[in-house]
Amino acid sequence: MPPGSTFHPDLSFDGKKLAFSYFKDSKELADRRYLLWEIGLGGSGLRQITGSAKDLMAGRDGRNSHFIEDFDPYYLPDGRFTFASTRVMTTVRCVNNARWVLSMLQKMVLWLSTHLPRKPYSFSCWTRMGWP
Repeated sequence: MPPGSTFHPDLSFDGKKLAFSYFKDSKELADRRYLLWEIGLGGSGLRQITGSAKDLMAGRDGRNSHFIEDFDPYYLPDGRFTFASTRVMTTVRCVNNARWVLSMLQKMVLWLSTHLPRKPYSFSCWTRMGWP
């Protein structure tokens, strides 16, 4: 992988795959966000499992964000996974004195993957209302 930042890896229940958040060190705006990736434990099969160019200015319920980011993958026994995301536009990542900080405007929202390639869906409470 190109230089960047990885964190919060999770091992699949069958012990064959590892999912993690990855931020590419790039000058391209579309690449400068955390997305989820997956790789086989033997080092093969590296693939991006969330994120696309369409996400960059995607919004929900009339809200927009410059960055749709995905964090903290967690595999489920059936092969799906949950993850935290800014897709509901209630959380943003900001820079403070060259240090990355998560600014919690309200909450990170949990998402559940379907068996890909279908889109994930939110299962946190209050994701449609905007206020808990």
